[in-house]
Amino acid sequence: FVAGQLVVDTGSPQRNATTEYVGNITTVSATLETGGITHALVFGSEFSKETVTNRRYAFPEFVENEAGNQIGTPSGFTRALFDPDPVLGFRIPASLDTSATPAVTRVESWSLFAIDTIKFSPKLELLLGGRFDTFEITSTGEGRGGPYSASANFDFFNGQASLLYKPVEAMSLYASYATSSNPSGEQLDSSSPTYGGLVGVESLEPERNKAYEIGAKWEVADGHLLLTAAAFRIDKTNARENLGGGVYANVGKQRSEGFELGFNGNITPRWSIYGGYTWLDATVEASEANPDSEGRRFANVPKHSFSLLTSYALTDQFTLGAQAFYRSRIFGGTAEANDNSVPGYWKFDAVARYRVTDGFEVRANVMNIFDKRYYDAIYRSGSPFSYVAPGRSATLSVSFTM
Repeated sequence: FVAGQLVVDTGSPQRNATTEYVGNITTVSATLETGGITHALVFGSEFSKETVTNRRYAFPEFVENEAGNQIGTPSGFTRALFDPDPVLGFRIPASLDTSATPAVTRVESWSLFAIDTIKFSPKLELLLGGRFDTFEITSTGEGRGGPYSASANFDFFNGQASLLYKPVEAMSLYASYATSSNPSGEQLDSSSPTYGGLVGVESLEPERNKAYEIGAKWEVADGHLLLTAAAFRIDKTNARENLGGGVYANVGKQRSEGFELGFNGNITPRWSIYGGYTWLDATVEASEANPDSEGRRFANVPKHSFSLLTSYALTDQFTLGAQAFYRSRIFGGTAEANDNSVPGYWKFDAVARYRVTDGFEVRANVMNIFDKRYYDAIYRSGSPFSYVAPGRSATLSVSFTM
């Protein structure tokens, strides 16, 4: 608090990031029949190359303030949290620091994949698929300990299989199994292994995931409304853990399991709804680095979440809509949750649309109608912090299509 006001310290941008990306996906499809069984085949390849370059900004030692006096360049400013002044009052020139070594991260990946959808009858289908990836990453730059260079190369194969059965035309029952991999360094905007960045000391294997799901889909209201239900489990092995002293190893196990209910479509020709409920239990199953975390929930993962979006066309031109969203309490931490938490919340939005002509529409939105104060997440750091989510806001937009 300063002078009875709640204030916040703000900083200035410290780096400039540029991203270059080249990618290509090529697919070939074919359909054939063997003994009365139909095969829908898809073969493909994927290539991508991405380079992220981070450069630091350089600031002068002294600047001239609004009174014309020379002052030391401030590194941050204090502003009233609920009535901030966006105008600084004087200029602080900034330029890219050409004397500093930029941090450059490059990722190149190649993939081959194949999918076969086998239709035994109008009621029964089987999908089989496989994908091979090669993933190479290099990272160079200069840190507090001096110049650094790290690289890693991974090859991995993943597959999927699912069975679909339609007891009646309007209902589908399915079961699926799939694997996936998370290589070290897949998050290019992060230099921390905790956030998926590259581990520069050890050559760690990719994290491995196995996903199981069973569910049902049911079309009601003459096919205008789709109801869905699913139960799922995802097991992660080879989870990366910090053993201390900057040493990482593939020694963790994690599990996410739960169920979700959903609905999407029209109750009447003028009334549409979309939404669902999810119950999610995400826990640490095993941890060599921190056995006390076993059984704890994941950080920033709510157990309950619910959303409902509905709209009603009062006339052929005028539509009103509303949205409700709920999320239960979440805990902070790194991988596992600790005792810090932010409360759950309800948030409500509204929208009104008026179609002037077939290609001309006016839309008004009000977000967070009741100006609920809530928090998106607890961010991982030595001093955990959280951002206040946006309060009530309104927008008016016009769209025109030819």
